Amino acid sequence: MESFERWLKVGEILAGGQGLKGSRIMTPAVAIISPMILSELNGDLLVRACEYDMAVFPTICATAGSTAPYSIASNVLLGNVETVFLAAITQLVKPGTPFLYRFAPSVAELHSVEALYYTLDKIKWNVACVQLGQSYGMPTGSECGGAMTWRYDVQTGAEGLLSMLAAHSSGASFLSGIGSTYNAVGMSGETMLIQAAWMQAVAHLRRGIETTGGRLGSESIRSAGPGGDFLMDDLTLEFMRGGEFFPHDLFDYSGSKLEGPPLLEQAHARIEELVTGLESPLPGDVQEQIQRFFRDECGVPSD
Repeated sequence: MESFERWLKVGEILAGGQGLKGSRIMTPAVAIISPMILSELNGDLLVRACEYDMAVFPTICATAGSTAPYSIASNVLLGNVETVFLAAITQLVKPGTPFLYRFAPSVAELHSVEALYYTLDKIKWNVACVQLGQSYGMPTGSECGGAMTWRYDVQTGAEGLLSMLAAHSSGASFLSGIGSTYNAVGMSGETMLIQAAWMQAVAHLRRGIETTGGRLGSESIRSAGPGGDFLMDDLTLEFMRGGEFFPHDLFDYSGSKLEGPPLLEQAHARIEELVTGLESPLPGDVQEQIQRFFRDECGVPSD
């Protein structure tokens, strides 16, 4: 609760004197301890969140084999029960408090009982979660990123992009986890940029093939005729600067020439550009108040 109260003070500063209550600039995570326990601490956090009209984001992470039965379906059932329970308690405390339907199961590695948070089963759980929340007419959340390994390798790419595609396709109201990897406890700027690029890629894939606006090109094919070319065709001129095929600066399109740097190198270079000379979007007086707050909290001399 001390940490929560500290963040409330930070929120008051960020609100710029407009008051934190109802501002929706902060979202508290309220946890259920699986199976089916709302601790006194999390109950207190929930009450305080309702007082400030903050949207409640449930943290419900049952682990199959330790804090949940060892099957995919049973974790869906337990997650649903715990989420609906917390939603009901939230409305009892303060009717109308915003609430996001969300649960995030994992599976235990049975030798160590470590929670494996980003196995491929997570994709099934994410989709099931969104479908259940939508069946209740509630806003839903889904995780986008994440992989079981911290490495930038083929496994990370496969797990991360599959998670991204499932989350984007689920129709969730809120997408989270951009930049996450390795059981959701590792993040990097490069991962954020890469997963943001993946998000654009899956959005492109989900759009399918558009046939409107002359895209079928029947007239172009007739005009070119057998053996013709389309370098100066109307469709080529219309879409040559984008809008049809998937382009992204992080992806290497050098083909057989092997001229482009790998995606990770490009992401790192872009991060270096972003942080060089970075200016905070917060007004100067707000920045000063935050700096003063943390100096006081940490006991750092003002000089």
